[in-house]
Amino acid sequence: MYTWALIRVSATTSGAAVTLVPLFALALSSLVLGEPVTINAVVSALLILSGLTAYALAQRRADPARHRVGPMVEHPAPAEPR
Repeated sequence: MYTWALIRVSATTSGAAVTLVPLFALALSSLVLGEPVTINAVVSALLILSGLTAYALAQRRADPARHRVGPMVEHPAPAEPR
């Protein structure tokens, strides 16, 4: 899945998405298996979310035109796999 994402988006964006895997694992183990959610898991989830928020804000500051609300902005298409 990571390789599939690398073809379509940048390495930093797909890396940020991969960071969400532990959160999904925590949620699914709690819902499906009935595992208890400990305070350590909650703190870890908050740290992951705060890191991703910092990343998203940095990306927005680096290229504000890309995140502008309004008419569509043309972006180059991702490279086709060989």
